[in-house]
Amino acid sequence: KFNDKQSLTYKYSRDKFKSFSSDAKTYMRDSSGNPIHKGYIPLPNGKYLDFNESDFTDSINYKKVDIHALSYQDDINNIKFNVGLTNIKDNGYSSGSDLAGEGSGTKRIYPTKAYKVDFQKVWDKEKHTIVTGFDIQKDTMDSYSYKLAKWSDRDSTIGFSTTTFGGTNLVEALFIQDQYKFTDAFNMTVGLRLDRYEKKDGYYKNKRIDEKSYTELSPKLALTYTPDDDTTYYVSYGHSFNQPTLYKLYSESTSTMANPYLKPETSDTLEIGLKKNLSEKAYMGISLYNTKTQDMLAYAQSPDPNKRWYINIDEAKRMGAEFDFKFKHDDKISSYLNVTMQNAKDDNDKRISSIPKRIVNLGLDYNYDKWSAYIEGQYSSDRLDDGDVGGKLYSEDPFFIANAGVSYKFMKNAVVSLAVRNLFDRDYWQWYKAPGRTWNVGVDFTF
Repeated sequence: KFNDKQSLTYKYSRDKFKSFSSDAKTYMRDSSGNPIHKGYIPLPNGKYLDFNESDFTDSINYKKVDIHALSYQDDINNIKFNVGLTNIKDNGYSSGSDLAGEGSGTKRIYPTKAYKVDFQKVWDKEKHTIVTGFDIQKDTMDSYSYKLAKWSDRDSTIGFSTTTFGGTNLVEALFIQDQYKFTDAFNMTVGLRLDRYEKKDGYYKNKRIDEKSYTELSPKLALTYTPDDDTTYYVSYGHSFNQPTLYKLYSESTSTMANPYLKPETSDTLEIGLKKNLSEKAYMGISLYNTKTQDMLAYAQSPDPNKRWYINIDEAKRMGAEFDFKFKHDDKISSYLNVTMQNAKDDNDKRISSIPKRIVNLGLDYNYDKWSAYIEGQYSSDRLDDGDVGGKLYSEDPFFIANAGVSYKFMKNAVVSLAVRNLFDRDYWQWYKAPGRTWNVGVDFTF
C-alpha cells in the first residue's frame, strides 16, 4: 500500500494435478465364468468380436501450473492495471496397451503459456460514467510425443517421437462504455468494443495451418428503469465475439480430437428482466433472453466414434429464461434458488445437445459467531444426442448432486474448513464417470 488509495499486489500460486483409472471392468467371461480382458467372443450372426487389453486401458494425466499476477489499483485516478502469466509447463498424459502398465507406450506433453495485460480507466462526470481501456492476451501451445519403456512411468523415456500440434493465439481489444443518467430512475449504457484476433504459427501432424486474422466491432446498449429503491426493470442488446482457445484448436488426447480450422463465433443477444426486493427478507429476479450465434463453437462427436471434438455450427439460436430467488430467514440463515430453462437449436432445427435444457441450483447458508456452513444442490438435465444411451462411457447424463461445507474461525486470523462434494456419492457420467464423494479439508491464515 503506497497510501489508502493506491496499492500494488503480486500473487503467485502453483497447482499440481494427476488423474488415472484403475480396476478396468469387463463383462467378458471365459468358459469357466472368469472375467477376461483379451480374447474373442462368438456373436449370434456367426461372426466373432476380437478384443485386447488395449481396449480397456486409459491414459494417466498430469499437469503442473504456475500462475503469476501483478495488479495496480489507483482509486485517486480511477485506474486499474493488471499483468499476468499462466505457465502450464508439465501438461500431458501417458498411455499404453497393457493393463499392468509394464509394457511400452507413449507420452505426450503440451506445455502452454498465457500472457495477459489489461488496463481500465473510469471518469465520473456528473451524469456520465465513462469506462475505457484495453485487453491484450497471447497464448502459446506446443506438443511433443515421446516413446516410453514402461508406459505407467512417464520418466522412462527412450526416445523422441515427433512434434504433433501447436500454435499461437493473439487477441487485442479496445473498449469504451458510457453510462448516462437521464434521471434518478432512468439510465442508459452504451458501449463499443473492437477485437482483433490472430491465429498463427499453427501446425497439426506435421502440416502447417494457414494464418488467419479476424476483426470484430461489438456494440452494446442497455436501458434501466428504477421507479423505486426495490424495483429495477432492464432491457439490453449486445454483440459479442468469442475466439476458440488453443485447447479447442490443437489439443489431442485419448478422448478428444483436435480441430485447427475452427473459426471464432459471434453472437447477438437481446435480454429483458426484472429485479425486485419483495420485502426486507426476500429478493426475486427474472430474465428472458434470445441469442443468435454465427459459427457457434460446440463440443460434438468426431469422425472417431471414441472421441469428441469442437466444431463450428453455422447458425444457432438459443432462447431461455432465468429465475433467481433469495430469502433471509433471520440473522443466521438464508436460502436461494436459481433456475435456468433454455432451448438451443442449429440451423436445421436440431437440438444442440451440448447446452442442457434445465439447470437448477438451490442452497441454504448459515452464519453465526465463528461458525459458517452451507448445503447446496445442483441439477443439470442431460447433454445426450438423439439416440444416445446414458449411464455409460462417453455419455452426458443428467445429474443431481448435493454439496455441503462447514468452517470455524478458531483464531483471529485463522479458519479451518471442511467441504464435501457429491455428498450422497451419486453415480453419473460426464463423458467419463464423474467423481464420487470428494472431501476437502483446509486451513486459511491471514497475516
